[in-house]
Amino acid sequence: MPTTKQLDHGHFQPAALTRVLSEDFVAVSIAALSRVNDSDDDDYARHYAEPPFSYRLLAAACRQASCGTREHVVALLCACALPKETPLLTLEEHEWDLRLRDALLDLSTPTNADPDTLLCLQQELHGVVIPENSVGLDYLFRGDDDEYLVSVLHVALTSIIMGDTETADQSSAFALPSIYEAARSWLPRFIEQIAALMTQFQISDPRASIQKALSSVNSNPLRSFARTRLARAVSEASSMQFQECARCGVTTVGDVFVACGNRNLCNVCYEDFARTFCSDQAAIARLEYRDDQRAVVTGVYRALINDDVAELLLRAIGATEAEIDYDTRFHCPFNAMHQIPFHAATPVHPENPGAPVDIVCTQCLIKWCAHCSNVHHPHAAQCKDVVSTKSQWSVISKQMMAEADMMLVRFAQETDDVNAFNRSVDRAAALQKRTAQVRQQVSALQTQIAEIQQAIEQTKRSNLEHATWAHDGGWEPKEVGSRCCPFCRRQPIRRASECAIMVCGMNTHGPDNFQGGCKQKFCYNAVPPSYCANLTPSLPYQAISTATDEEDVRRLQQSVSDIEAGLAALSASATQKAALPTLADHWPTLSCSNCAGRLVGDFHIQCYHCVEPSYLLCIHCVRNGKHVSHRLPGASTHYFAYRKP
Repeated sequence: MPTTKQLDHGHFQPAALTRVLSEDFVAVSIAALSRVNDSDDDDYARHYAEPPFSYRLLAAACRQASCGTREHVVALLCACALPKETPLLTLEEHEWDLRLRDALLDLSTPTNADPDTLLCLQQELHGVVIPENSVGLDYLFRGDDDEYLVSVLHVALTSIIMGDTETADQSSAFALPSIYEAARSWLPRFIEQIAALMTQFQISDPRASIQKALSSVNSNPLRSFARTRLARAVSEASSMQFQECARCGVTTVGDVFVACGNRNLCNVCYEDFARTFCSDQAAIARLEYRDDQRAVVTGVYRALINDDVAELLLRAIGATEAEIDYDTRFHCPFNAMHQIPFHAATPVHPENPGAPVDIVCTQCLIKWCAHCSNVHHPHAAQCKDVVSTKSQWSVISKQMMAEADMMLVRFAQETDDVNAFNRSVDRAAALQKRTAQVRQQVSALQTQIAEIQQAIEQTKRSNLEHATWAHDGGWEPKEVGSRCCPFCRRQPIRRASECAIMVCGMNTHGPDNFQGGCKQKFCYNAVPPSYCANLTPSLPYQAISTATDEEDVRRLQQSVSDIEAGLAALSASATQKAALPTLADHWPTLSCSNCAGRLVGDFHIQCYHCVEPSYLLCIHCVRNGKHVSHRLPGASTHYFAYRKP
């Protein structure tokens, strides 16, 4: 094992990136964090004041480097623990050069790159791949050619600006776009910028510059990786928000905080507090405290809490409330100060028992759903739609952004390809290139069609399984098929013993195994027996519709036909130009509630909760994340649903 002293001198070998040395890496990482945060000997300044930019930069770089795995964070922190290897970490925000990044994103500004230099550079980069059987490179870049190429170009950029020196000039550090922006969308522009600088500095042999940068990255991949990550973390670090934990007093990144009642706690302190709460009978007996904990463990902060803590809380709350009969007593789920119970008639939908119905808090006047305790959601057919979206919102919201970004990036690329084809002088060569591009598009669409068809078949198999299930522990009478809650439409519900009395989402006898649901009692049998004749019978299992997926398949197949027809027309004519692509316009009478633009593309999203007017977002605003924190004053976060033609 290498010692800390060896690490301080920068003696990194590929073997140092294996799991075997993780403990040493963690020790160095903790020392790095302590050093960066300890910018002032005064304890108040260290724990309560706004942290220095170097700490913010380190936090942002760690997030970009983690990709869900601990080892990446550790490797980066080790690099940041070596001032000789990563001196850029000591720079403050105003010392980073953001002009190149801004120019990179401004497509209207010409680069003035020499065409021969640009062509030579592109040809050289075209053959750059991550070397195989290299432990360090494979560990850091995970087979991502784009990430590896960005590191090579960043080293080349630094070499061009600073000259051929190994000593980093702390007055020159260059920021790059965030890693969350698709590299393929700005990498071509980055290459043009490097070619322009080579032209400006009269570098006659771009190949030599790239080969030298390649050698630098391969000889010390950890240093190159860390410097590139730091350069790409500047944007995020500048906008990163920090909070002070009400329990431990440490200031850290704001989005790891949990709002519990009127206190903001970091997730580590909250979990410790939650374990104490579960053992405090006096605290758990108070309704307002239970509601605070339930709101945390079933709400937007669920992703920040470990599963064992969440399960412990739900069991403790369920055990306390096992004997409580919630008939017509309601409590506002959105305001800890409005916990005085009030009586109201239990709302029932006149036509659909599982459809959303509303009730209004008598104190704060917020309208919410009596079935699922979420903000009133008139644009959701069933409570389960909102409950499912809410429980997975962190994933769904990122998926929405990724799909919108992918759609717009593909549209921009297709527009560029068509323009290049139409401007081409060599018709035969251009047609051959265009044919290859179209075949690639068709192949991607056919892959997407196959994936959707596979999902359709899986849904149909699942529907058949639930509709024919009859294994209720050998008890009679048999009820063929799974059941559906008559109140919130949660399914599938399956009886495990002969008792016909069911409770939605949990065991009938005892609070164990709560899995989410409305907790209302009903009869499992289609015809209730005498001992539960006063209970509403459950509904039969309702098959999950595949109509939307099938419509997507038809739409994609039509797109394939249109693309192939357009290519055939181009091949048949020696002069015809390719038509420029356009984003679909399925909703000509609707507009985006944020930018007032048209809802172009194959989807838009709609808020479940906003009624007058309905809140819609176009794919441009979705890509910019306008849906992530949308809410009304005094209400909790609102959630969105896909809307497709």
